[in-house]
Amino acid sequence: MIKPSRMDHEMDKDKDDQTGGRGHGERRDSGQPAKIARLDIHEERTMAVNDVPEGSRFLGHRAFTVQDLRIGPHNTRFLLERWASPDGRVLTAACPPDLDRQR
Repeated sequence: MIKPSRMDHEMDKDKDDQTGGRGHGERRDSGQPAKIARLDIHEERTMAVNDVPEGSRFLGHRAFTVQDLRIGPHNTRFLLERWASPDGRVLTAACPPDLDRQR
């Protein structure tokens, strides 16, 4: 005997869901993905741009969060300085060299 498909039931359940829940990877008002917004930040380090040209305008920081395990979770948010140079370029500080990947 062939069992009836559950696909129709699953689709009906989605239509009935009026909770307004977030989908996977959706961002909150802070502009951060939902999982990152819930992280406890244990350390925050500011990274500076080297050799900023005279007359550059500071644009703030770009947050870069690294989740690491140190017998327990230890989350570090790197604030990468951003500058707008007079010639229109945007200069962003590099991530620390001890990280394997650059963003």
